[in-house]
Amino acid sequence: MKQILVYVSLFCIGLMLSCTNAIEFENRVYIAGTEESDTRQLIVDGVPSEVAFMATLTDLVDEVIEVEIAADNGLIEAYNRKNHKNYKPMPGGSFNLSASVLRIEPQNLRSNPAKVVITDDSAFEEGTSYLMPVTITKVKGGVKLLDASKTVYFTILKTIVTKACNLRGSLYFRVDFSKNGDESLTALPAATMETRFYCTATMSGNPWISSIMGLEENWLIRMGDARNIPDNSVQTAGSGSNATAPNPTPLGEWHHLAAVFENKTVKLYIDGNLEAQTPHPGSSSFDGKPKSTPGCINLMAMYGDPSFSIGISANATARRWNGYFSEMRVWKKALTRADIVNNMCYVDPASPGLVAYWRFDGSTTEEDGKTVILDHTGNGYNAVPSATIAANNWVENVKCP
Repeated sequence: MKQILVYVSLFCIGLMLSCTNAIEFENRVYIAGTEESDTRQLIVDGVPSEVAFMATLTDLVDEVIEVEIAADNGLIEAYNRKNHKNYKPMPGGSFNLSASVLRIEPQNLRSNPAKVVITDDSAFEEGTSYLMPVTITKVKGGVKLLDASKTVYFTILKTIVTKACNLRGSLYFRVDFSKNGDESLTALPAATMETRFYCTATMSGNPWISSIMGLEENWLIRMGDARNIPDNSVQTAGSGSNATAPNPTPLGEWHHLAAVFENKTVKLYIDGNLEAQTPHPGSSSFDGKPKSTPGCINLMAMYGDPSFSIGISANATARRWNGYFSEMRVWKKALTRADIVNNMCYVDPASPGLVAYWRFDGSTTEEDGKTVILDHTGNGYNAVPSATIAANNWVENVKCP
């Protein structure tokens, strides 16, 4: 019996080996690099702007392979749905493909390069991201198409050149969210604060806190915390609950941050990445102030400040901000990571759930005889400065991204 089992085993091994030797590797053609990622980015900072790509084989051949390519806007909807994006097709006449056929010569793996060339950006909408799928439509030669890697998606975004506000000297801002009598702002089950920021220097004295935006002892975004964390670590604070980024944020460069409150939890995003999250009970109630609802954010619950503050907290000069702000917003909804990543440079002022939007791009208006930062939503929550906004408070030629 044992001898029979040995013969059977040897037979099976031989059969497996013969099957393995019979398997032949099948050559395929595809867009180079899509085996790692099918998406590439092109930032348009003037025209012409271009990005190159090639077709490639999995093995050498002895004949010419011709690969026909074309842009295909019909693929955009499925891409957006799969990746939770909202890309738009490129405006007509804004681009061209440098070639419609890629040629792979005998005994070469890769084709000649083709380029997507942006020739006209005048029809680009501010802050809008576009998508251009380029796909292989036909292959001539003795190889087959690798369907999974036949398309490359180019995300295309025009650089926004704008201004930013430098909170130099004694400048900071206050916002009165009670002015319209909107009681819903005292009990928000979900909310988001976000901004682009550039810190030139952290506060050099006790309590070593550089305030960004929010309400002290309620819901505040800041850098530093009495030397309990590095002075340039971003933190959300309030109601006894802090979410602190694990790594300090470099000074002297632009970053984006967002604090998202939902389901009694605060999430802190920096440059679109989730850095920290922690339970948050909602806003506390203070004597003489609008009463807070448990598990909700109250944009009118003040402790050490007369109102929602930008660049200061606890009404303390030792907690001011040294640096610039741009694209600052408050929402009465929880933004998703996709929302944050897709709209760092601009958002439609009429977006649902947007409570206040200060672009800090030089847009001002007059209120009670004072020049204030305009709230672009039209809700009237203008940011009132602590001092006159001088010409040298505006930083020119700020680019995003």
